[in-house]
Amino acid sequence: MNFKNIVETINGLPREYKMEIITLLEHNVADSRREEIAANYKKSTIEQKSGKLKFSSKVSELKNALMEFSFSSSFKKAFKKRSKSTKFEPDFLLRFN
Repeated sequence: MNFKNIVETINGLPREYKMEIITLLEHNVADSRREEIAANYKKSTIEQKSGKLKFSSKVSELKNALMEFSFSSSFKKAFKKRSKSTKFEPDFLLRFN
């Protein structure tokens, strides 16, 4: 059965069944996200114990750590320009996600 057939089958169901499917899917997505968060937590705990994670409250160290990631050269250039010309704002990075 392909996706189109599934959608057509769902469209043919009574409203209460559709609502139940919505609820099931919402729970499934939430469960998947919880599993992902738990896996990330386990991975970060292992990295912390092995010394791979670095923590800092110094803005300059945080900026340098961000630059170690494989961002595009245009992002790095914009980040450096922005961070030199203005006060560093945490929400700045959210605009690039």
